[in-house]
Amino acid sequence: MHVATVETSVIRICAKLLAKAEADGIFSADGTMTISDDLLEQVNGTNTKKLQAPERVLPPADVLLADAVKAIKENRDAFDTLLPKFREFDADAGSFPHPYFGDLTAGEWLALTGAHAVRHLKQIRRIESKLT
Repeated sequence: MHVATVETSVIRICAKLLAKAEADGIFSADGTMTISDDLLEQVNGTNTKKLQAPERVLPPADVLLADAVKAIKENRDAFDTLLPKFREFDADAGSFPHPYFGDLTAGEWLALTGAHAVRHLKQIRRIESKLT
């Protein structure tokens, strides 16, 4: 449920940043987004570190797997709905602070969401390999 909770927050952040770009009339020339070298270095630097998630995104103890899967699927639909805004408006126009990585643009938040999911998938696979 942690991944779904994080994704829900990212969807809200991206929607707000893109709505501001829309309100300000800041269009994207070609739908591309920039990921800063600084963010890439920071993310790569956390690959082998254990990070503590902020309290607000910790999973509840009593969550059902089916509920977590449903939430993730709903988030995929929400990201799909938001995709045209990423293409039309400048995803680099504004920023919102991340608790570990500082100010991130909508494009960086989106990229980080994918990296976050992969990070947890790798954790699951490591645990699974130890159980079999």
